[in-house]
Amino acid sequence: MPADRFNEEEAAAIFARAAEAEASGHRPASTTGGMTLAELQEIGREAGLQPEAVAQAAESLRRTDTHTPAPKFLRLPIGVARTVPLERPLTDEEWGELVMQLRSTFNAGGRVDSAGNFREWRNGNLRVTAAPVAGGYQVDMRTSKGSARSLMTTGGIMAVLSGGLVVVGRLAGGIGPDPDSLTTMFTVGSALFGVGVLQIPIWARRRREEFDRIADRLRDAIRS
Repeated sequence: MPADRFNEEEAAAIFARAAEAEASGHRPASTTGGMTLAELQEIGREAGLQPEAVAQAAESLRRTDTHTPAPKFLRLPIGVARTVPLERPLTDEEWGELVMQLRSTFNAGGRVDSAGNFREWRNGNLRVTAAPVAGGYQVDMRTSKGSARSLMTTGGIMAVLSGGLVVVGRLAGGIGPDPDSLTTMFTVGSALFGVGVLQIPIWARRRREEFDRIADRLRDAIRS
């Protein structure tokens, strides 16, 4: 099996964690394919770091789960995403337990698909995948607020359309729809857009908390 390789930024992070401080000016030279753990340990040894500390820091970096960039609509976040790196693939039993937890947490049956080491559970906009990645395995959880997208789309179209009709009417010398009706249309459209935006923060906070609980139980299951 080929050795894991780490790019320059990852190497700097590993040295920082191993030294429990900011990385010093001694940084590994940039290479096209990255650096292996053995190469990092050799550089760390020259800097006074124990090989075991470098190895533990590299493993810590690999296992650090992240809140990945949320899905966006019109540059506004309308979703939540979380990635959980694992040191090995899930067994059939562990995947089954994860699916049961997902169904219980989100009160949804969902649809399960699998192909080799790739597994997926999906329910509407909610999607959870478990798949191999470079250097290991990971579970990715992501979802978006569909109702918010619909309200923002409808409201935005109404507001833009009413504003456009006002401009056209003025250019045509006042010929066109009644200005009062266009004002109402613009107000309703803006309100719908605003409601869509306001739905997201509370929903997103709840989803992040749910993803956090699932990630914690998943890590515990892998360690046991």
